Amino acid sequence: MGVLGAIRSVSSSTFTFGLTDNVVECDTTSNAITGTLPTAASSTGKNYVISIIAGANSATISAHAGELIAGTLSWTVNSIGSALSVISDGTGWAFT
Repeated sequence: MGVLGAIRSVSSSTFTFGLTDNVVECDTTSNAITGTLPTAASSTGKNYVISIIAGANSATISAHAGELIAGTLSWTVNSIGSALSVISDGTGWAFT
């Protein structure tokens, strides 16, 4: 998988994925982190990856209100080196 957008590092407890983001690296040393996806309709074909690069807390990727990621509202990674990759089909999000 090629990186087509920016690599972003986060450590705050919540953030929103930006349209220029591609990979979001989470430092969960101080707290768990939840990232909310933009609407699937505004992101058709867009791929996001969320991973944990440090810390013992979890990182969660949440769907925009009223949308789902592979049939559920959110998915969580729990350990350093773990990652989730999702792509928008224009109506929802699926794993890549």
